[in-house]
Amino acid sequence: MKAVFSAKNTVDYGSAPQYLVVTVTEELLSHIESLQALCVNGINSISATIDGEWTWESEEVQTELRLYGDELVVHQFGFWFQTNIKHQDNGHVEAKQIELRALRDDFNAGKELVFYGDDASYLQAIYEEAQLASAEL
Repeated sequence: MKAVFSAKNTVDYGSAPQYLVVTVTEELLSHIESLQALCVNGINSISATIDGEWTWESEEVQTELRLYGDELVVHQFGFWFQTNIKHQDNGHVEAKQIELRALRDDFNAGKELVFYGDDASYLQAIYEEAQLASAEL
């Protein structure tokens, strides 16, 4: 399953990719679940680097913004992905935080493509527009 999360810079007016695309697998879900179990047992949050397929909007955007240090951040009530922008002293880029249950439910339902954002229809539109543009190249 592909999950598309809206993304934003934590600094006002900072550059950022518009979204993050993650390939969701059973292994990724199990990893997040095990980290979340640690949070329930007293740890506030956990940041971890993970293996997997994820892309901040496009390779071009990742190169242009010079993104580095991808992390998964998990806490008792949800999780999100984040990355840093080279030469930006404060803040970072964060993908939309969601509850693990929502991702697990969509995965178990066999959905192929899901969108998580404050405005999911807008997120879907910009993602599909980018996919069409890249297919035309």
